[in-house]
Amino acid sequence: MKSTSTEPIVFQQAYDLTQWYAQRTPGFPKTHRLTLGDRLEHALFDLLSCLQDAAYGKNRASALSQSQDHVDRLRLWNRVAKDLKCISKI
Repeated sequence: MKSTSTEPIVFQQAYDLTQWYAQRTPGFPKTHRLTLGDRLEHALFDLLSCLQDAAYGKNRASALSQSQDHVDRLRLWNRVAKDLKCISKI
């Protein structure tokens, strides 16, 4: 999704990734859908919230630090999802 708004590019890319995963997690195997799928989606929504706080909030440094924590978790869970063949690409 291309945006013509003034949103930071990192926010738009995180939004696009959230949409991408929201379309795929329902197709995860049942054994992983409610654990890995939910964790991925929650982390993505938390990342979006932190990025919004970083862009428009007052405590930007803290929001960016929290964003990095979510990115680190997402990196790990993406790897697990790929290794369990829940997704075919990252």
